Amino acid sequence: MKKRLSILAFVILISVGGMLFSKSFTKEEELKLSTKGLDNSTISEVEESKDEPILDDDQKITSEEENKDKLEENKETANEKDSVENKKLQSETKISEPNKESKSDTQSSESKNTEVKTETKNNTNVNQKEPEKKHEPNIRIVNDITGEEIVSGYVNIEGKSAYDVTLEILEKNNISKKIKSGYFASMAGLEERKPEKTSGWCYYVNGVKPGIGASAYTLKSGDKLVWKFLLDGINN
Repeated sequence: MKKRLSILAFVILISVGGMLFSKSFTKEEELKLSTKGLDNSTISEVEESKDEPILDDDQKITSEEENKDKLEENKETANEKDSVENKKLQSETKISEPNKESKSDTQSSESKNTEVKTETKNNTNVNQKEPEKKHEPNIRIVNDITGEEIVSGYVNIEGKSAYDVTLEILEKNNISKKIKSGYFASMAGLEERKPEKTSGWCYYVNGVKPGIGASAYTLKSGDKLVWKFLLDGINN
């Protein structure tokens, strides 16, 4: 009986040990598997970290300096653009200033032209005020008995009658007259039929005595009219 009990106890111990050994073996396997998973995850993380660049402190500093340099370059380019624009503005202002000067020059020239015009106008006015050129007398009234010239002058006679021209010069020089039916019976106090019955006034055109009354004779340019008080107006 003791042998059987010892054999049973031994068997029981062996079975219990096997069970414990199997349990420990499974735990180890599970631990290995978990560690393998962890190792794989860490390996993937390490590989990902390898893909990303790792910057040292010096590299970080150089990158910051590069960024600063780029910012300074951008500032310099902006300043250069501003300076170029300022230069353009200055050049435009310089160009506009001579335009102002040209405007002032044109204004001064215009003022000078106006002054010249006013001077020419004044000169023309002075010239207008100057006496007209003297024309040779084209009408004369004389006392043929004494040879005295009563009046002489220039009159525009074109298309006018001898009567109208004579009346014009008499009135212009305030010479007395008497008219009877278009005939000058008296001029400057010299009356017809005095001192003789045949005494009176006769007119001549270009030295020729017309055979019609003075109001019916039309003068033309270049004619010369002469009135004479004659002692004998019928026969002369």
